[in-house]
Amino acid sequence: YETTYSRLPLLPNITSGANDVTFGLSQAEIAPLNTTGATNAYSSPVANGNSNLVAVLMDEVKFKNGNDTANINHVLNPQRTAVLSPKITSDTSGPGVGPDGEYRDPWGKSYIISLDYSLNDRCRDVVYSRQAVTAPGGGTSGANGFNNPDVATTANAFEFNGKFLIWSKGPDGKHANGSPYDKGDNRDNVLGWTQ
Repeated sequence: YETTYSRLPLLPNITSGANDVTFGLSQAEIAPLNTTGATNAYSSPVANGNSNLVAVLMDEVKFKNGNDTANINHVLNPQRTAVLSPKITSDTSGPGVGPDGEYRDPWGKSYIISLDYSLNDRCRDVVYSRQAVTAPGGGTSGANGFNNPDVATTANAFEFNGKFLIWSKGPDGKHANGSPYDKGDNRDNVLGWTQ
C-alpha cells in the first residue's frame, strides 16, 4: 500500500502528522488506557478493532456481514489494489478475517497493528510504548529495539525504529498494560518485530 500511494493507509477522522495509531483493541481494552475520545494519556490514538484498516488493505468496500467499510467506493484505495490476502472465515472467533472484517490471530483474537501516523519513521504502540512494559528497569533503551531518548520528560513514549508494529496476544489471549513484556499476561504475546 505504501509503495502504491507513497503513504500509509489513512482512515477517516484520524489525522496524520500528529500521533501514531494503534488498531485492534476492543472498547474494554481501550478504557483502562485512560482514553479521552480517541487519544489516551500516552499520546497514541487507539481504534476499536482493526477491521477498517484491513478492509483498505484488502480493497473491500463492504464487510461480509453487509456493513460498509471505511473504503466506500474505493475512496481509500482508488487503484483497487489488494495488498493483503488473508484467510477468510465465516465466524467471528476463528483465525483469519471474519464477516465483521476483523483480522484475528490463530487463537481468534484481533491482531494489534500500530502505524506511524506521526510521519517520523518511528512507531509507538499504545501498550509497548509504556515504560512498565518495554523498559521495566528504567533507562532510555527498552526491550526488542525500542528506545525513548527523552524518558525523563515523557516516560511512556518508547518507540520502535520503523513504520508499523504488529502483534498478537498469544495463546492466552491477554495482555497487561503495566506488566513487563516478558512476564505474566505479556509473556506469550507474539511480537512481529522480534521474529
